[in-house]
Amino acid sequence: SQQHSLLGDILLAYLFWAVGFIIFAHWLILTCLSYRCRRGCASGALLQFILPLLALAFFAGGGAWCRSSSNSTPCPGGETMSHDCLFQIQSTKYQAIYAMHYIGLAYMVIQWILDGVQIWGWVLQIRQRDEQGNSNINHISEKRAGYMVAMWSPFSISLAYPTTIVFVNLWVTLTWAIFYKDWSTSSGGSLTSLAWRVIVAALGALMGALLFLHRARFGQCITRS
Repeated sequence: SQQHSLLGDILLAYLFWAVGFIIFAHWLILTCLSYRCRRGCASGALLQFILPLLALAFFAGGGAWCRSSSNSTPCPGGETMSHDCLFQIQSTKYQAIYAMHYIGLAYMVIQWILDGVQIWGWVLQIRQRDEQGNSNINHISEKRAGYMVAMWSPFSISLAYPTTIVFVNLWVTLTWAIFYKDWSTSSGGSLTSLAWRVIVAALGALMGALLFLHRARFGQCITRS
């Protein structure tokens, strides 16, 4: 039946999401499901599969380069790395590659978490568009999105979703690079404190992104109240 098929699609996508953090294989499932629609509608899903793989390349490549002893200067306090050691002792090249390393990791983690929240909705959107047919879809951004939208907004996943992830990632990066300087890999307490600050920054940035994506709806609610 159609209900069993829908449930099977959702479970299959979540199964690949749960076991495929590194390769984001659930987007291959969503891309295949999107091909039920007319030509070109799977491009948005395929893009979301490619972007975290690029982030993985930044993470793995940057990590391998930074771990080479010939590319870094030993930290005077004996720690593997700290804020002061990174920005006062290491070269500008090392700082940039070290930052790219963690920016890549943060992009992957942020997208993986946000994907998990939205997978069921994307499968439903694909199924609804497939059943209704293209003639009943009037929103041009949804046509361009591969019939999937970002964070339940009216906007395409093709642009709005990566932009949201980049915005959240920016605040995460600013937190450990500028706002919170008292962290060191030799101190579990400072890393825990940094982790909480990163989480707060990520949630705050995500709320800001949601307000922007849904600004028209929020504006209507405020006006009515």
